[in-house]
Amino acid sequence: MLSPTILIVDDSPDVLLQIDTALRADYSVRVANSGSRALEILEQTSGADLILLDVLMPDPDGFETCRRIKAHPEWRRIPLIFLTSLNREGHEITGLSLGAVDYLSKPIIPDVLRARLATHLELTRIRVELQQRLDELSEERALIEDIIVRLRVDRAFDGRRLRHLMRPVERTSGDICLAAWTPDGRQWVLVGDFTGHGLTAAMAGPLVKQIFYQQCADNASVDTLIATLDRQLHDQLPTGRFMAAHIAEVTADRRLLHLANASMPEALLVSPAGRVTTLESRSLALGIAPHRRQLNRIVDASARSSSRQPWPEGFASDGGADVP
Repeated sequence: MLSPTILIVDDSPDVLLQIDTALRADYSVRVANSGSRALEILEQTSGADLILLDVLMPDPDGFETCRRIKAHPEWRRIPLIFLTSLNREGHEITGLSLGAVDYLSKPIIPDVLRARLATHLELTRIRVELQQRLDELSEERALIEDIIVRLRVDRAFDGRRLRHLMRPVERTSGDICLAAWTPDGRQWVLVGDFTGHGLTAAMAGPLVKQIFYQQCADNASVDTLIATLDRQLHDQLPTGRFMAAHIAEVTADRRLLHLANASMPEALLVSPAGRVTTLESRSLALGIAPHRRQLNRIVDASARSSSRQPWPEGFASDGGADVP
């Protein structure tokens, strides 16, 4: 492996020689006797792994040289340590505010110098590795997100007699809205919300979608759908992950609505006359404890129309579904 490159910037030949002698055995050393020369070296070479920069130099001084280095997109991440014979708190604050990582006082003590350099070079190495890993994770997340978005494209969604509005905060989220008609003419609507946010909440969406549409195609009952979702989410998801949901069924004659509210905020049923009925949750969310479902039954809410017109006029939930 190549030795780290240290750029030393000082207008004193004696200081340059002293630091060069202390570091030559372990590092590749470059020297500059002015701020302008330091900038030229950075321009002409591949940069440096660390810069030692004197504060008191002819124009540009160390502070101005630091400003120019930190303004450059390719140099700004190079750790920079100021060298100074000044013992003034104000100068240290100025230097650190400009982006320096440390100060070394003159006269230089070789052992202290080598220890400081080793520390800051190691910190830089760790920071670079973390950034690389973050970049890799970002690429992986983007790929997974794209896959989930593709999986969540709902070509089976049947929006007949349904008005809905869904605006997730994130491109991938734990919000889900499904709609379908059974072979015998019943209409199903599911509005769900998984715990958490982002990808972790969205991962179970395809599973719920597959179960919902398969049960619908099999002409299953709503009770069977709920029991299957409850069991599968419990078995497939890690502890602490579950889905709150409104699950609604409108009978084939459009005269009866069954609603299951599993830990969602209250649902509102609106009649043609404007009468509002509140339907609160009476059950645990799906996927928490299916073996205890008999103790926490989802109670279906049913209402018959007193006229020939379908009842209710609408069903609304916090998920944004509106079922006329």
